[in-house]
Amino acid sequence: MENNSRQYAGLDVLKFVCSILVIMIHFFNVSGNDFSDTLNFCVIEYFTRVSVPVFFVISSFLILRKALIKKDDNKGYDIDHKYVLKKCFNYFRLYLIWTFIYLFFIIKSVLHGRKTVLLIIRDFFFTGSYLHLWYLPSIIVGILIVTFLVKKGLSFNSILILAFIFYIIGLSGHTYYGLTNELRKIEIFQKIYDWYFKIFYTTRNGLFEGFIFCAVGLKIAEKENNRLSENNNSHINNLIFLAGFVISLIIVIFEANYVRDNRLYRETDFYLFTVLECYFLVRLFININISESKLTNAFRAMSSIIYFIHMFIGNGLSSVLGLLKIQNSDTIDLFLPTLVLSVILSFVLYKISNIDRFKVLKKLYS
Repeated sequence: MENNSRQYAGLDVLKFVCSILVIMIHFFNVSGNDFSDTLNFCVIEYFTRVSVPVFFVISSFLILRKALIKKDDNKGYDIDHKYVLKKCFNYFRLYLIWTFIYLFFIIKSVLHGRKTVLLIIRDFFFTGSYLHLWYLPSIIVGILIVTFLVKKGLSFNSILILAFIFYIIGLSGHTYYGLTNELRKIEIFQKIYDWYFKIFYTTRNGLFEGFIFCAVGLKIAEKENNRLSENNNSHINNLIFLAGFVISLIIVIFEANYVRDNRLYRETDFYLFTVLECYFLVRLFININISESKLTNAFRAMSSIIYFIHMFIGNGLSSVLGLLKIQNSDTIDLFLPTLVLSVILSFVLYKISNIDRFKVLKKLYS
């Protein structure tokens, strides 16, 4: 196993920024003028959709970089599957804890007739027990698939290609659903699609979308381990990664407009070039020379807490407004208070969790 103890403070900063972008995905929604829809579309589809994939890439990179074991002949890698399983167990524990925390909203959806108990059980295993919590079972599945394939001796490039094939299949039931219209005119394919969505509801899961971003994390782990062993830290790489990210972002902007204008989407959480966008962005922040500090350590924990807790705060505020019969015309009214309260509460929980008698609170984010 690689024994490098380097801390990636740049990734802590990136995760914190992405946690803010996730709040924007769920609560930034301006209304009241003709420009509102365009503004919402540009903010959400151009700039925030990369945030959750970045969480996948960073988390898988950090786990797999430590789990990879260079073979004696220096030809390829083995992997410490016990270490990976330990980390996956931690994610599952987080999933159970946060599912319990969101139990009020889950039960509320059943009482209001929006969900049945059977659908709640299905969601827990396949789509996430509550909205954004889909990330946790998906990263477990993605990392386990990657670990299994490394253990079986597949090259990292082969794993990446296989993951991308599954990603394209997933997009055909997601962002690019409209492109399958002709295919679904064939009865057997229509039955396959109907059967799949009846059981799993979405392709936003560990196999079709988590797998690719964990494979990207694996590839970055390989690149980083090789870079450290070669002591190669050229500033030219930063320019390359920045240029790659900007070009990928521009392509994603065109891609998002194409999908919207042609009404291809069933959902729009991911785009084809989000993969490259994530790759270059994460590699850029790995290379950026940011010193570890108390602030970056706080960002590391706060980003996770913000991701998990913001829906509780936002939906809680919405419920209170409903009880008070205060009508909020757009959710941007909720965005700022949700953002502020999420940041404050995450900081408070982080500080309290570092007190010996309250260390149990670390289980909320690690």
